[in-house]
Amino acid sequence: MSGKVLLEKLKDISTYLDSIRLDWDALRKDLKTNLLTDPETAHISRDWAQFVFKKEFGQNVTGSAVTTEAGAESPTGSDDRKRDSVAKLRIQLGTKIRSSVSREGTQQGEVTASGGKKKTPTCAEEIAQIVETWIAATQDPADIANQFRPLDPGKNLLALLAANATHSNPAVASLCSLPRSLVKEKTNIYKLPKTAIMQLEWVETPVDTGLTPSVPVPNKLDLDISSLNESLEKYGHSHKASLEKDLADAWDPVRQVLRGLLQVEREQKRILTVELAKHVNEYSRKHAIALRSFDEFWNSKTEKWKKKGGKKNGVANGVDEGALAEEADALFEQYIDQIKMVADAYAEEVQPILSELRRAMETYELLLSDLLKSSDLDPKECERARQAISGLGRRREEQIDEFLRNESKSRASLTCALSDLKDSYLEGSMRTLWGRLEKCSNRDFRKRIANVEVDQQKERDTLSTVLVSDVAPFSSVAVVCLVVLEGLIVKGERCEAEALLKSKASIDSDLKLKELAMTRKTLEGYYENGVFTGQIELGRKIGRVLWSAMKQSIQAAAESHMVAFISKSGGGSLAYSAASAESGMNAVDGDTKKKKKKKKKAKTGTGEAGAANVDSVTPPIEEPSGSLVTTVPDTPKEDEGHPPEQVAFPINGTATKEEESVRPDTPVKGNSAKQVSPTPKETIKVQEDKEVDLDLSQTLPAIGDGIVSVGGLTGARPSGPSGPPGFTGPGMWGGNHVFPFPAPAFPMSHPLGGISSPTSQELVSIRDENTSLRNENTQLRKERAALEEQLRAAQHTISQLMQRMRGLESQESVKRPGYSWNRRATVNCGNCGERGHESTACDAGCRYCLSKEHLSDVCPLPVM
Repeated sequence: MSGKVLLEKLKDISTYLDSIRLDWDALRKDLKTNLLTDPETAHISRDWAQFVFKKEFGQNVTGSAVTTEAGAESPTGSDDRKRDSVAKLRIQLGTKIRSSVSREGTQQGEVTASGGKKKTPTCAEEIAQIVETWIAATQDPADIANQFRPLDPGKNLLALLAANATHSNPAVASLCSLPRSLVKEKTNIYKLPKTAIMQLEWVETPVDTGLTPSVPVPNKLDLDISSLNESLEKYGHSHKASLEKDLADAWDPVRQVLRGLLQVEREQKRILTVELAKHVNEYSRKHAIALRSFDEFWNSKTEKWKKKGGKKNGVANGVDEGALAEEADALFEQYIDQIKMVADAYAEEVQPILSELRRAMETYELLLSDLLKSSDLDPKECERARQAISGLGRRREEQIDEFLRNESKSRASLTCALSDLKDSYLEGSMRTLWGRLEKCSNRDFRKRIANVEVDQQKERDTLSTVLVSDVAPFSSVAVVCLVVLEGLIVKGERCEAEALLKSKASIDSDLKLKELAMTRKTLEGYYENGVFTGQIELGRKIGRVLWSAMKQSIQAAAESHMVAFISKSGGGSLAYSAASAESGMNAVDGDTKKKKKKKKKAKTGTGEAGAANVDSVTPPIEEPSGSLVTTVPDTPKEDEGHPPEQVAFPINGTATKEEESVRPDTPVKGNSAKQVSPTPKETIKVQEDKEVDLDLSQTLPAIGDGIVSVGGLTGARPSGPSGPPGFTGPGMWGGNHVFPFPAPAFPMSHPLGGISSPTSQELVSIRDENTSLRNENTQLRKERAALEEQLRAAQHTISQLMQRMRGLESQESVKRPGYSWNRRATVNCGNCGERGHESTACDAGCRYCLSKEHLSDVCPLPVM
């Protein structure tokens, strides 16, 4: 079948079907068969199709070739990524340092508040990770390091399947993506949506997969890969160990710088968090009494004086007010001295923190200097790194000195504030106990003391914040580290290239390793070829199963539409059973020919029966919505004035013995002197065109000469064969040989019986009844003729649909893709389209009308 014809059929079919359900059992069965006729590659493609089927539909597959999950590792992983230049790496590291510095303050607060939250990587950890990833990226054009790795092609399976599904060849892309186009409804229940039905166009398109008998099946390939990995481990161990040692030596200075940076960051974090918090807590514990507020201090000391009371003149109850005033002044002086003492104590607690920070920084600076001395760097790069290291130390000392100067300024400011308070206390009050107490109880004076206490607490918090953020910040250390890393990375690349060249020369001299390398490439090619062939084969088998399901769906839909159409059109009066549709078109064609002969004879007859018929046109049948039945062609209709002859339907479809006994001979037509008895087959056929009047002689053999002509009677006593009661010959009841109703009961007269003759009124009643029955019979014949035309149109539609379905199986031998086709081993039947026999030995019958009596070539129906 040509691609254009197949495309048109798919477009036609896709308008009827919303989706196609996949027969899971049929697919599993079909996967065990071979589509190829080539015995050398048939089993290979079958096994790879089963392998791809298990992967596509989530089945478990064993074997080292496929043990790695398809999504576990991407084919473009970090080990296979190409390196960026050193300049790009420097830019990336600088961006990371700036972003870490900007979030450094908020990051610590979030970690402290969240508690159990996942820890965010620090700046040093991110820098180390970026550099290690860059080093791990391959720079070896010959991929020497990968030659010693175990072969595991299964890790690239998902990428390989996706690449084949998006192939540039539309046939390959459609076949490989057909399994992924299926929509899963439940377990092992899949359907192909309407939008993907057009992919079936490529099911029979040839595709060259390049499959050869040398490609092993998956199980055999699994064993070959295991053997290769064992040989690589055995023969490549010494080369691999030597190469790994040389590469480790090449990048050791860089890793030392990174380890030192991590150590400095950890030390700084420990000093500024753990150690600083420990010193602050110790300071608070040691000076808890001195850090009390003035209200608490003053009230606890002067409570005894408030109870005794005092006088403004300084003498009361013999108490010396001057001595009490001096005691109050000493108490106020004690408070001023405590504030100075706690301020000095905090500065002393900070000094150990500064010393530890200086020591950690000096240790890292010494490490960087030693690495520069031992590394053979470019003189300009080395001098630039030394200047950066010396600048780091100089900036550190400047920041510590700035911190100490600010702290000294803070204490000097505090001393001035306390001196002002003391002067205000002494000069702004009377030199009596009552005057001193009144001054200390003054609202404005107490507010000034509270402000000094708050400022002092803020100053301590500010010094702690400055110590963490401004004294020797980690960002300055990271910048110096970046300058030193740049020169060491350039040297590391040179050492790495030398190590790879040395290893390559060693491998080239080892013939066994060269052979293993070639075997590795061959097995990788086998795996890719096998997966590609399996995808193509699986797509074809799924397409075949979907084609079969589609044909069954179309046939079932056609039958259901036909039954619904006949039921709706027939109105229930004379509905035919489904067996009428299966009886074929032979009987209908035979009846049609006999009708034409009888019409011709009736036209040459005498009397009213020989009148010419008037043809009319039957209107087209109205189709139900969505019906597959086409419009029925116009057919001629019987003349209203000359209705066709009635049909006697035997009881249960066959004539009984009583009916056979009362069946009369065929009346004489024209001038013929011979009467021919109808055959049983003609009895149940349609007899159109002939109509005869009622012959009362069969029911009244001796009625007398006094009968007058009434209605359709001839006016004379007709002669004819006699019969039993209830039997009529060719009279007003037409050609019915068995009454469809009981015989009319009216008085009958016979000379021998003494029975009186029927009156004229009785004869008129008989005539009226005969006329009504004739009209009813005419209406029934019209309805039957319409139903016969509808049935014929439905049968013709069914034959068209069956012709389309059988046409999918081409009479020509279609060469399957990628396989050698043996034309002599295939015989196609020209009648049914099946393989394995010729049309002369076909027993399927006619594929158009379903008749078993003739083949399709001689069917009278119009062949589509």
